Amino acid sequence: MKEDFNKKKANIEAAVYEYLVWFEICPDLIHHEESGLRKMKMDIEEDNEEAQKWIIKLATLLKHLRSIAKTWETEGSQGSNYNYSVTQPESPERAIEILRNLARGRALLTGRNHITMEDIPIVAKTVLSTGNIDKVGVFRLLISNDGRLSASQIVKALNVARPTALRNMIELTAIGLVNIHDEDSEATATSPPFARKIIMLKNEFRWLLEKEFEKLREGFEPVDNRAFMGDNENEHENDPRKEESTPYTPTEQQNIFSLKQTLTFTRMFGELENDAAYSPGMSEDKTTVSGQQLQEMLVRTGQFTQSDAAKLNSYTLN
Repeated sequence: MKEDFNKKKANIEAAVYEYLVWFEICPDLIHHEESGLRKMKMDIEEDNEEAQKWIIKLATLLKHLRSIAKTWETEGSQGSNYNYSVTQPESPERAIEILRNLARGRALLTGRNHITMEDIPIVAKTVLSTGNIDKVGVFRLLISNDGRLSASQIVKALNVARPTALRNMIELTAIGLVNIHDEDSEATATSPPFARKIIMLKNEFRWLLEKEFEKLREGFEPVDNRAFMGDNENEHENDPRKEESTPYTPTEQQNIFSLKQTLTFTRMFGELENDAAYSPGMSEDKTTVSGQQLQEMLVRTGQFTQSDAAKLNSYTLN
């Protein structure tokens, strides 16, 4: 709270500007006809083979972590039995492309136009961050226990109720990361069905237990990001910690916009700014954006009313 925000912002701007100056004088840049921008041509032949294999592994893990499993109790009232359904997982090819571009961006920041193992830790951390916190929490616990985890261990380590622990185990089974068994050696003959459940990491993901992955993770621990996981919002519909969603009802006094609205505005403004920069009719001032056009685009998204689009426009102009 005692730090100077404007000074920190200025330092960031100076660092970005200095980087862009060096980037733009690089003799290897090529001109992109469609956008009019200069771009760095990536040297695919120089990409490290081991780094490429890790991107494929992490993309496969991402595909499973991003799958949405819905569970429901089918017997009793203490989570003794659950059934589930699971959505179609994302395409691994799409995940590979996204993670490879992330690694390329990191490479460019360090002055390279090819991927090395130095670029993989940010990919690993991103993959671990993209799943919901409950699922990733149990998954991390599973890795730390050499790929074998009992329901009782989840209850003790994560401080959750027994039905919640079993539901989390079923979810990891549903998305294809583990197998579930009734083999807990600590359970007795009189123990309830829940207490005998264990999950074991599938063989195809045993690489998660190796020291190399631990090194790539760099001790990273994901935080609770469920508020920003829009596509997983229904997965925890019964979670008491999840805030009730309310329809957007703007008022004259309201001047705080949601994250989704802010990102939409930034994207729309960027598109208009780019159009203005390369429009033949904007030879005098290539930095001008039409406020009226921007306002109309915001309203067409369905996320803004006319008054709020105008209000956001006025904030930008001021």
